[in-house]
Amino acid sequence: RDLPQGPSGEAAAHVFAFADQFNEMMCHLARSVEAAGGWLQVLGLRDGRSSRLPWGDVDPMGGGSATQPGEPWHFEDKSVMLKKHLFLSRALRQLPPNATVVFVDAFDVLFQRPLSELVEVYRRIAGPTAEASGGHWPVIYGGELNCWPFPHSGSVPVHARGSDKRGPPLRRHEIPKDA
Repeated sequence: RDLPQGPSGEAAAHVFAFADQFNEMMCHLARSVEAAGGWLQVLGLRDGRSSRLPWGDVDPMGGGSATQPGEPWHFEDKSVMLKKHLFLSRALRQLPPNATVVFVDAFDVLFQRPLSELVEVYRRIAGPTAEASGGHWPVIYGGELNCWPFPHSGSVPVHARGSDKRGPPLRRHEIPKDA
């Protein structure tokens, strides 16, 4: 149950990212976390790609987790978006209760402010809730406007239950703009 560490000793927060493959953008993230006063902990780089979801493939109809030709996904394996949360869950179990954790995308995030400032703002915003709940600090999510696991294109094909999905879809479901 370690305290978060950084280049000058104890850091303000633990910083995690998930990556099942190397990308040089991760190096930029790691350097920006270091400049912000922490160390980046990358989850899944060694075993993320080979790991399997506990309940099986993303596609229960037998299509597997691999993105198929014609599917509008921007990654090779549809299960990666779920795997990153499972890897984070395992890492969180090793931390003390109420540890401050920052979980970011591995390839398109850079820290521009010190971790201590991020934690200070979090405590100012979330402090009243923590106090009202007996010291249980809330989880705050910041995300982008999309509706994963649905593609960014705004619609998904709907196939008949039990179909092999090789034929045309019955219809297309439009993702609401505010989803």
